[in-house]
Amino acid sequence: MREDTRRWIEADQAHCWHPFTRQTDWCARGYEPLVLVRGEGSWLWDSEGRRYLDGNSSIWTNIHGHAHPQIQAAIQAQLEKVDLAADAWMQRLKTVAAEIRRLRSEMSLSPGDRVPLLTLGDEAFVRSASPVLQALARLTEVRLLDDEAAFAAATQTTPVALCGDLRLALHVQIDVAAEHVRLDKEIARLHGEIIKADAKLSNESFVGRAKASVVDQERARLADFKQALVRLQDQRSRLGLAASSRSTTRTNRRK
Repeated sequence: MREDTRRWIEADQAHCWHPFTRQTDWCARGYEPLVLVRGEGSWLWDSEGRRYLDGNSSIWTNIHGHAHPQIQAAIQAQLEKVDLAADAWMQRLKTVAAEIRRLRSEMSLSPGDRVPLLTLGDEAFVRSASPVLQALARLTEVRLLDDEAAFAAATQTTPVALCGDLRLALHVQIDVAAEHVRLDKEIARLHGEIIKADAKLSNESFVGRAKASVVDQERARLADFKQALVRLQDQRSRLGLAASSRSTTRTNRRK
């Protein structure tokens, strides 16, 4: 399987919902759907270069066929009216909203919990997107911080997400001791998952017999586990620094 075919399948299974399709079967590990990339008349071509006669006989195929010149011209005329800057803004909005939702999940916030968002960087985008982000990500407000030190101090005990040059963190008061316990459990779980994935990928029998797409998915899972582990270890380290700082402050006050 070509590398671009594999990427298209993974992106489709991760982000697309197909009507009249059993998604559990479509997204089953190892399943390799056809990736159709071109059509002409009654014929279709997939990403591997194979040609198929389209026997679907639906209204479009039956009457017009694929890549009809007049239909293509109408589509092209509409595409030329698309505002590419607005489209790029929307894509960035979706990426940022997804990262905020990931932070909410990582912090175990319920859907009804509305919390402030702290940001650092890309001020123009944040100001324009704030009202939409508040609605999409259930935020009480969006606070723009323009000072690196202030952002670091405000996010010592919370996860931080990166979206290009934009940093994001949810401002939530937490029980530091309980968060230590939660992070330690999650870090231990990730260590276990990494050991199992490493063992599977080190097994020559598994690598030799499994489909290439299955092996690639296992490698992607391993990479995700390692990335999550680094993120949680950083959060654990910052949480420890915050607790130490608070302890020192209390000691100085007693003196």
